[in-house]
Parts: sequence; C-alpha cells; structure tokens
Amino acid sequence: MNYKMQHILLLTVLFFSCQKQSTASEENYVLAHWDFNALSGDVLNDISGNGHDGIIQNPQWTSGVIDGALEFKEGNSCVTIPYSHELQPKEEFTLESVVLFKKLTFFGGEPIITNNYNGGLGLWSWMGLLNIWINIAGQYQSAMDVKDYEINKWYHLAGTYDGSKLQFYVNYNLVQELDVKGSVNYSVDNALQIAKEATSSESPGYRFFTGIIDEIRFTSRRLNTEEFLQK
Repeated sequence: MNYKMQHILLLTVLFFSCQKQSTASEENYVLAHWDFNALSGDVLNDISGNGHDGIIQNPQWTSGVIDGALEFKEGNSCVTIPYSHELQPKEEFTLESVVLFKKLTFFGGEPIITNNYNGGLGLWSWMGLLNIWINIAGQYQSAMDVKDYEINKWYHLAGTYDGSKLQFYVNYNLVQELDVKGSVNYSVDNALQIAKEATSSESPGYRFFTGIIDEIRFTSRRLNTEEFLQK
C-alpha cells in the first residue's frame, strides 16, 4: 500500500471514529425520545435506548408530519410513562414536541406533556397561550407565546432551561425568555403523562389534550435551535 492510500485510509478511519463519538455524545444527553412511528400497538417506544416506553391508552394511530403519530381525543386517551428519576431533570433540560391542535382552549389548559403536580414542568396550551412552565422553590414560572395559535396546523414547540434562563420557542423562533434561577422542584415521584395532566399519583389529572402528537424529545441539557428536532 502506497503512502497516498495509507493517508486516505487513515482519514476514513478518523472520520467514522469522530462520527461514532459524536453520536455517542448526543445519546448521552437524550433522556427519552418518542418518535410515534410504530403505526400500531399499545406501546409508545422510546427510541433513545433508555427504556422509557409508554403505555398507550385509547389514542388512535394516524399519519404525522413524517411517518406515524397519535391522535388524542379529550377525556379518553393518553400515554403514561412509568416514573423514573431520570425524567425529572433539575438543573437543565430541553423539552420538544411536534404537535397539531384540534381545538382552541381559552379556559383551562391542554397538556401536551407533564411530569409532576404542584411541581415539575410541563409543555402546555394554557388559557389560549402556548407555553413551557417549571416550578422553582414552589413558584411557577412560565415562558409563553402571547399570540393566538391555530388549529389544524403543525407546530414545533420547545422549552429550554439552563439554571438561569427559561426560554420558549415556537417553530424555531424564540418568543419569550425569562431570567429564572434555581433547581426545578418536583413534589412527588409520579408517572409522566402525555396528553393528560400529571397528578400526585399514578392517575392522570382532569385536563386533557385534543389533537395529534408526532414527536416528543426530552434532553438533560439546553439545546440550541440548530440541535432541535427537524421536521
């Protein structure tokens, strides 16, 4: 083998080695990733490899932006993710979802995903406003989009927190940023709920989501917009 071929081979090995390390690094901060692409069955698979599969209760499989999605109807459908300490990040996180609303809610709220009650965090529509909220030292902090959202339209929503700033993005645009300091407070060790409000027990709450969810990803660090889910 001549020098040129050796050089090309070395560069190829280095390239794939770097690619492998990059992928491994990314996987380290992904807590859970549900892509909703199974198209059938009663389990929502966590494709991160961390084992946080969800129990599907009554939503219908349908088409999403890419491949599959689940359609939820108010009051009778949700996905329950069994409790895990990993899914209660305190210092830093990013929570994303690709979602389509089937109705507007101006009184009360529609939870997309929540992991606590009287604490924790949630991605919601609340009183007609899309938002991310967290609980710090018993006080709720919420970053939101003050513009009305539309039904039958796909949105990419993302809430990020790095221990000092709470940010909310709609379709990759930063719509609000709050100066907030402290650790996220969790009141109980309970299940995470998709499309229903979490409560102080394993049972879901009384607020529900009506619409289609295509994807949700939860990470242990604040991501930049270039790192968000792309659809």
